[in-house]
Amino acid sequence: APQADSKLDKIVVTIAQDLAEDIPAADPRWERERNSSVSLGSSTSMQILQQLREKNFCLVKFVEFLHGTGLWSRLMALTEKGNVRSTSYLLSDVNEKIVATIALKCQHQAHSRLFDEAIEMVLNENAIAASGDLKNQDVFYTKVTKVQEVFKKFAEIIETMVHQEAPNHQIQNTIVEVNTIVLQVIQEIVKFREKNFGLYKPIKPEIFEYLPWTAASDAGGLRDSLLQLIQLTLKHGIRLNGETEYRFKHYQQMTELIDFVLDGRRNYLNSIRNNQEKLNVLQHQYESQRFDLIYPLVEDEQFELAAKLAEKYFDFQTLVIICDRSENQQRLDEYIERFKEKNFSQFAISWHMKQNKQGDLFERFRNNQVELAKFLNNHPSLAWIQLFFNGEMAKASNVLMDLAKNEVELVARKRVKTFE
Repeated sequence: APQADSKLDKIVVTIAQDLAEDIPAADPRWERERNSSVSLGSSTSMQILQQLREKNFCLVKFVEFLHGTGLWSRLMALTEKGNVRSTSYLLSDVNEKIVATIALKCQHQAHSRLFDEAIEMVLNENAIAASGDLKNQDVFYTKVTKVQEVFKKFAEIIETMVHQEAPNHQIQNTIVEVNTIVLQVIQEIVKFREKNFGLYKPIKPEIFEYLPWTAASDAGGLRDSLLQLIQLTLKHGIRLNGETEYRFKHYQQMTELIDFVLDGRRNYLNSIRNNQEKLNVLQHQYESQRFDLIYPLVEDEQFELAAKLAEKYFDFQTLVIICDRSENQQRLDEYIERFKEKNFSQFAISWHMKQNKQGDLFERFRNNQVELAKFLNNHPSLAWIQLFFNGEMAKASNVLMDLAKNEVELVARKRVKTFE
């Protein structure tokens, strides 16, 4: 039976990483680097974009070869920093990083000022220098496994502009520009992931956690950078900007970024269903973060954008708040019907109780008497009001009588305590 950390797993992942970071075979400017390391000859092109596309082609062919020879079924997992990760998913990450790098390179020329600055920052941080006739971008676009670092630098550039009090329109433009680049890359990753899902599926997916690099928050992951961009868009884009031309774009882009972050988190939770203890803790964290990410849209009365996310990710708290704030009875009735299986009505009634909105309770749930009665069984002090509204006077009278008797006992008990 396949074992974790086998020689085969290590070799296969090493080949994939070497392919991704292969030095261009035909470009004379790389001569010195080629002398100190082996070039696999994955690309004979002089063009960066073509080199990356050829790497992508080679890696897909390599994975198809693993399937065709039966080696794929012998792949298991590798231990990385204490975490055991499926070899299939590690290979998928490498391929997705090539796809992300291609998507970045396609946009480089249109946003060269921003790219050049961010790339220089990445190379400086890694103490990598372009030598001879090589330019920074030549070097950066071969460091495929570090591609996530450029997203962090994009966020840092925005933060520096804010810190240096750059003109507002410049900050707004840069936020939109960065988010445009990032969302374009995400789109390409999602397309690739959906198309190649079968190719990178482990033999036993149920035994592995699924946390791709885009959802991971370690140094090799993208999640923290995306969360940072969401916060920057909200704080320095939306909150500090009076101009409507930017605002709508900010809301739109922020919603798309939140969608991608929540999707990654939800997929991860689905992959740990077998570990109930871990799931309970992380589910709670996810629900809390889900609300924190979507709620600013509700605060700004961007109800449609907030509802779109809350419906997709079953954030019932946000949905009830939207119905309450917009006083939209039709929407509430629709949600009660749509999420019947998920007990939405009980959640919504409970929310009204916690918010001391008992006055709205009977009006808003008048079309859901059965659900209301079920909830009010445990709240007799309110149950009589429902009976009264329904014209069930005798029953209402009995409930009130019981409440009154109970009240007398409580008062008597209180009196005794006072005299003591």
